[in-house]
Amino acid sequence: MRTHLRKLMEKNDGMTLVEVIVAFAILTIAMVILLYGMTMAIKVMGNAESIKNAEENNASSLDLEKELTD
Repeated sequence: MRTHLRKLMEKNDGMTLVEVIVAFAILTIAMVILLYGMTMAIKVMGNAESIKNAEENNASSLDLEKELTD
């Protein structure tokens, strides 16, 4: 077992082109998923901000209407 492990450690051929291409493909897929998730999070935050602004505008206009009718 140890001799087999030593042979593997002594053999220093590096990575093949196929291994490098597969590694880049996996990295690319992971980055696309991450960027898509971040984009969707930014959209959700923007929508939440728009809803908050609309609620504030409606509340202030209701307050103004209430003051005018009193």
